[in-house]
Amino acid sequence: MARQVLFGLFLIPPMVVMQPATAEVTGYLKTLWFDTKTLVEPEEDVSLGINRARLTWRESIREASLLVSYDLEWQFGSYLASSQYDLQRLLQSDPYWDIQGQWQKSRHQLVKNGVYRAYLTIPVGPVDMRMGRQQLNWSRTFLWSSFDRFNPYNPLQLEPEERQGVDAVQFVWNFDNGHSAEVVGVGKDDDVNGNKNPWGLRYRGNFMSTDLDVMLADFGSTRSVGVAAAGQLGSAGFRVELTQNWSDKLKLGTSLRNYQDLVFSVDYTFANNTTIIGEALYRGDGSSSPEFYDYQDFLSASRTDLAKRYLGVVVRRGFEPIARLDASILYNVEDESLALIPSLIYSPGEYEDLQLRAGVQIFNGQRNSEFGSLENLAFIELQWFY
Repeated sequence: MARQVLFGLFLIPPMVVMQPATAEVTGYLKTLWFDTKTLVEPEEDVSLGINRARLTWRESIREASLLVSYDLEWQFGSYLASSQYDLQRLLQSDPYWDIQGQWQKSRHQLVKNGVYRAYLTIPVGPVDMRMGRQQLNWSRTFLWSSFDRFNPYNPLQLEPEERQGVDAVQFVWNFDNGHSAEVVGVGKDDDVNGNKNPWGLRYRGNFMSTDLDVMLADFGSTRSVGVAAAGQLGSAGFRVELTQNWSDKLKLGTSLRNYQDLVFSVDYTFANNTTIIGEALYRGDGSSSPEFYDYQDFLSASRTDLAKRYLGVVVRRGFEPIARLDASILYNVEDESLALIPSLIYSPGEYEDLQLRAGVQIFNGQRNSEFGSLENLAFIELQWFY
């Protein structure tokens, strides 16, 4: 109850004594449909339709700003009655603030609503304080990351722009030379594994035209210290993240508690508006054998990969102003399995706020491999921004 009261106080800020300067309301309507088979036994042919209305309100009050995004969502399809859906719901931890709910739930239908983002930003001298449900993106790279673990991005997720929010307090100190120091504390619901509340420190700077990050963090069950860099190699860009990690949990099939992560990425943009990205990942706590893959952490969204070594390629081709082609190839070096993820985004010239996106996820490999164990998936999405 105290968490709900605290969130309510946060949404009734010292605004009543301030004069609003600007207000902006935006949002979108989206319908997304996909068809596939489940990973969890028994294997089932499933489909799911997602219809979402999002309303985002931005308010500026003198130097402070408030953002609130509210979602109303209707889901329907056989996936809601599958064993995999039930398992994922069981494994995923609840957010710290209970600001979402269900209006109706049946075997093949779910109507729910809730707050997607809600945070207040207040400048205090050189420090910006942000409190509320927000996205903490510490990644320098594109597909995988050793820094971005508060709400990590999964290259297989169907909605690339959507990120799970975290309930956090963030302090960012902006220095006169363009550098910054950041402190983050994340609230978590009671964790059945006994994990602690995550926190992190990050310093961002620039040295000889190269952006540099230094990070020290505790992600609940893993403590990490790392460095990251982003710069230019001739006409190409490069990004790298390196961390040393100490884990409280012993991974299945390994005796390692201390391990290293490394991500290296190179990107190049051609004159015809085509960008190619190549990325390599070494995950020290990943498994070299499929029999020890940690599918529980994968289904709970606490990790986005299973093996030690990966290679990835992303191709983005723009056909402005009406269309864009995105294609990703993910290769698991350990079990030699492959994922191909092409999608096409189309916006009619006369209706630039309307966007149609369609694509597939094609998997290949041995049946017990990471990508070979997944079933091909097709999706189509229609979205209107307002």
